[in-house]
Amino acid sequence: MFEKAIQLDPKYASAYAALGSNYFFGWVFLLSPDPKGWERAFQLEQQAIALDDSLSAPHSLLAGIYVHKGQHDQAVTEAQRGIALNPNSAPGYNWLADVMNTIARPAEALEAAEKAMRLDPRNRASYSYEQGVAYTQLGRFEEAIPALKRNLALTNTNNLWAHVNLVLDYIELGQEDAARAEAAEVERRVALNPNSPVGYLALANVMNFMAEEAQALVAVEKAIRLDPDHHNGYGLEEGFAYLGLGECIGTRFTLTKVSWRFIPIFFGPTLVSLLPILKSAKTTTRGQRRRKSSGLTRSSLWR
Repeated sequence: MFEKAIQLDPKYASAYAALGSNYFFGWVFLLSPDPKGWERAFQLEQQAIALDDSLSAPHSLLAGIYVHKGQHDQAVTEAQRGIALNPNSAPGYNWLADVMNTIARPAEALEAAEKAMRLDPRNRASYSYEQGVAYTQLGRFEEAIPALKRNLALTNTNNLWAHVNLVLDYIELGQEDAARAEAAEVERRVALNPNSPVGYLALANVMNFMAEEAQALVAVEKAIRLDPDHHNGYGLEEGFAYLGLGECIGTRFTLTKVSWRFIPIFFGPTLVSLLPILKSAKTTTRGQRRRKSSGLTRSSLWR
């Protein structure tokens, strides 16, 4: 439909923006087999802005793309630009929340997500994913779970990343069976789209949470084979897996290569500076980590 609109009017900026949105969400939610969907989305949003810089939506979506590329300053700029163009845009504030979650500023993310909900109270669940992620980063796991479940129940995307975050929340609360159920759902979703590198990245993320580092490495390797141009983008999960297996030298090498990320967690260089602390954490046995969830998890680093 949007392609047809562009054919009829090659200067229709909103059509480019909408088509770019489709490509991006198809990629990030594993709804499309195109592993390069985010790159196509990036081009289309830039085209939309070139045609009409007054549109808020393409600026907001560009914020989400920039942050996934690791260009955090540009992401913040675009998110703020989108809101400046339309201060009453709930999606604009939701994109700002996404950016803030990704750069580990969860308090600001939570504020932005709640602002989106106030602007659009009838669609609160559409914004509760970012709320849940912020709660997770803040260590408020019991509040994160219902927020993420509201997003899953009331939206039609079956957000893969809500399941990923729920794995961590349940692990931190010691609810291992529930964590494994969410992990199984991630595996199911990845199996439905086996050509998605971001899907295998999500799976690696979950396997690291579950202290299944060997499986995490397998998933990372599949992601890299599918997306060799962005090999460094998978270094964070690869590094966590090596660290979990006790290979700290490999971890240092991997994490120093990290240049951009797909998901809102932490920074490779920061982790490298924490390696002495993380190495000492490896004295905890794998069984203890599964039972107590007190080993290497991202939330323990956030706090």
